[in-house]
Amino acid sequence: MLKSSNLITVACCLLPVASFHKSVFDLVQDLSIISIYWRSLTKKGI
Repeated sequence: MLKSSNLITVACCLLPVASFHKSVFDLVQDLSIISIYWRSLTKKGI
C-alpha cells in the first residue's frame, strides 16, 4: 500500500499530466485517423 505522503507526491506528479492528457489524446486521435486514411489510400494503389 502507498503511504499518504507517497500518494500526495503521485497526485502532484499526475496533475500536470492530467491537464496535458487531453491535448495528447486529441493528437493521438488525429494521428490514428491520418494513419487509417493513409492505409486506405495506399491500399488503392495511389
